[in-house]
Amino acid sequence: KLEFVNFLEKPIPNVSPQWEIKASDGKLIGEGRLGPINLPLGAAIPSGTLTASLSSVTQPTEATIRVSAPETCALNSWKIWIVPAQPKVDCPNVHVTSSLNEAQSSLAKGGTVLFLPTQGSISQRQDTSFLPAFWSPVYFTNQAGTMGLLIQNKHPALADFPTEEYCNWQWWSLLTPCAGSVVLDQVKRIQPIVQTIDAFSRNQKLGLIFEVKVGQGRLLVCSANLTGDADPMRRQMRASLIHYLSGPTPSNLTKLSPTELSALFREDQTPSANSSKWSKDLEPVPVKK
Repeated sequence: KLEFVNFLEKPIPNVSPQWEIKASDGKLIGEGRLGPINLPLGAAIPSGTLTASLSSVTQPTEATIRVSAPETCALNSWKIWIVPAQPKVDCPNVHVTSSLNEAQSSLAKGGTVLFLPTQGSISQRQDTSFLPAFWSPVYFTNQAGTMGLLIQNKHPALADFPTEEYCNWQWWSLLTPCAGSVVLDQVKRIQPIVQTIDAFSRNQKLGLIFEVKVGQGRLLVCSANLTGDADPMRRQMRASLIHYLSGPTPSNLTKLSPTELSALFREDQTPSANSSKWSKDLEPVPVKK
């Protein structure tokens, strides 16, 4: 539904808004014209409904809705993300689990694991939010204090999840709430596929999505919120990661020892309480030198 705001000096008669939806590659998905309508003074003025067929969209796509009203010189645009209602996920060789014990057992047999840690299973974690820090996490400590994401958006793990190199609105439900980011200060050789940008006052290396090789096994960790089937972006991220893991193992994966893995994670004894809310920021554990 389209709404206008008119804070000019007087009402505007006979406005015919024009709209279009284009994919990021420039392909036209839909277009049309509404009205004519009269715009009285005020806000949230109902102006019609945009309806477009998405049958031409055959893969996950970022698109932009643009609306203009030539009579008023008004123009606005919004990004949207179009994904399948039910992405196909049929990869029995990929073990998806939130249990560290199950992950370790599968890795010991040379298996491929998508590990979705809970808040209680990350030994050293940092609260993570979609919104950046308010004012300063030094003075307002009851907030996550993180500053967005640094994303390898061309990485094949994200091939079915359209994203830029930074965090946009398709990440909202994955981070609101989530289990937090994994503090990688003790294994800085890991280069996350999606890295959380920490506050300047902590400057920890934080991983939200990263992949390593443990023994003969292959492990992809994602601490973003992929729970449930109701949210389309959570479903799509889960499908994208599983599809990636069903392919060949990269030859240049960072190696992580079982001991290092056990230092990063633990078996969560209270999985039912996972990610229900954020707690106060957690400072990194001091390192003895």
